[in-house]
Amino acid sequence: MTSEGNACVCPELEALIVAGRAMSFRCGTQAAPEGWARTISGTARADGIGQTRIAWKAPGARGLRATLELLRFPDSPAYEWVVFFEQDAQSGGPVLTEVCSLDVTLPVADGARLSYARG
Repeated sequence: MTSEGNACVCPELEALIVAGRAMSFRCGTQAAPEGWARTISGTARADGIGQTRIAWKAPGARGLRATLELLRFPDSPAYEWVVFFEQDAQSGGPVLTEVCSLDVTLPVADGARLSYARG
């Protein structure tokens, strides 16, 4: 882990987030987002916060999409992310279960803190 200005705070965590392996859920009986098509876009906002958007689209014509928005703060060794789910199709799709927005094991330095919000 590092905390150097705009540098990646925890490259291991960021790599897992971008690859879609920091979150997990089940779509019907399948583990997800494994096998889903992924797109990534990123930008630096005017306030200096780095913003990355990663979207996964379910295979087939189900119209289901999971989008993770990741923020990196320039003056703080912190990340913030939210996962959104959308259903584009008119017909219902498989039920999403076992949704975990953080599902990882990482080495941490003394004094590391995990903050979270329920909702």
